[in-house]
Amino acid sequence: MMAFEDYDLDGDLDGYLLTSHIVTLARRDQIKKCRLTFRDNRWQVPDEFLEVIDVVIKPDGTPARIKAGQYDHLYRNNGDGTFTDVTRQAGIGGNGVGVSATWWDFNGDGYPDLYVANDYKKPDHLYRNNEDGTFTDVIRETMPHTPFYSMGSDAGDVNNDGRLDFMGTDMSATTSYKQKVGMGEMEKDGWFLESSEPRQTMRNALYLSSGTERFMEIAYLAGLASTDWTWTIRFADLDNDGWVRYVTLARGFMSAGEPVAHFGLGEDDRVETLTVRWPSGHVQQFEDLAPDRLYTINEPPLPPQKGPTSEASSAATMFIPSDALQFIDHLEMPYDDFERQPLLPQRMSQLGPGIAFGDVDGDGDEDVYVGGAAGQPGMLYLRDGPGRFRWGTLDPFAADTSCEDMAPLFFDADADGDMDLYVVSGGGWSVNRVTRCCVTGST
Repeated sequence: MMAFEDYDLDGDLDGYLLTSHIVTLARRDQIKKCRLTFRDNRWQVPDEFLEVIDVVIKPDGTPARIKAGQYDHLYRNNGDGTFTDVTRQAGIGGNGVGVSATWWDFNGDGYPDLYVANDYKKPDHLYRNNEDGTFTDVIRETMPHTPFYSMGSDAGDVNNDGRLDFMGTDMSATTSYKQKVGMGEMEKDGWFLESSEPRQTMRNALYLSSGTERFMEIAYLAGLASTDWTWTIRFADLDNDGWVRYVTLARGFMSAGEPVAHFGLGEDDRVETLTVRWPSGHVQQFEDLAPDRLYTINEPPLPPQKGPTSEASSAATMFIPSDALQFIDHLEMPYDDFERQPLLPQRMSQLGPGIAFGDVDGDGDEDVYVGGAAGQPGMLYLRDGPGRFRWGTLDPFAADTSCEDMAPLFFDADADGDMDLYVVSGGGWSVNRVTRCCVTGST
């Protein structure tokens, strides 16, 4: 499938060729006999199988074969009816089982970026346009997790805040019965779901733009986590009320949408102002437009202006990044919830860390307790000036290292004027406990 976009803003359409997994019956017998070799400090696949299988390393250090696909290609339009393969110099790589490729400007800098959705264990990619003809894969820094059986994808402003959001689909069933029947062998794939980078989940993912380069994943909150086998998704205003809806289709693989933008007006009978911001930097504004019309808008025939910036990306944010607690390292131990309780609707063992705030040392500012997962003690961090924290005492919490801290709460349990700590433990094997923190002077 070819996805076209003018990624270098030179006025013509370039193309990304998305490929997939093609294996004949005769080839399958050869794959079984394929031998991996270890050289240059890594496991390697013979050249003749590079577009068929790949290798990932399990947490125990052993290699595992996974399904791979053909290599994708990026073609730059030369402007004379020919294209040049610029895949390597552009920083594009990977041989996944491709299902969809979506161009969108995720960071609002005016340059098209690219999301590549891959099926099975090969990771999805989010290629950020570096504005110089090259791309950088920023999927780990940008998305908290991705779908496992990645399929259709699309971008659209789902909450009308002026920023593009994004949805990647999977094949998660819409009923508990269908989920249990089709959930596969968790003992076989559980290690991968626990260790993949970025993490992969067997459901849809709806990424809400935060105005930064880090997205919030809200599929469960939006009721869109499971839509059955979803090859294709399209965002559109289906009832003309001005809000984006979505359509999922069980078919439509390798299809494309028409290049028409549809806007619903709801109860309004006129368009007061329509502003068009072209990728080249041109801006056009139209006023007092009638509804129920098809308008064709052409970009001005002027030299493109480099370095466009959208209003959404340049607006001031309510929060800025902080490294005050960057030393906190929460570790979850692998645990198969479904082996113990096969009928659970979702896993319940990794919902932490629980966090509580309170003035533990009585100096007038809030300190923080971060609960530990089973095998890791909870930690108390005392505020040591604006934006600075230091480790507090560990002694009261070390005895409960085996517990899964879920819901801590600071309160004065014995009415003696200082903060005590109540920690609820979960995970199915722990009990509630109260740990009293008597802090006087330095800790």
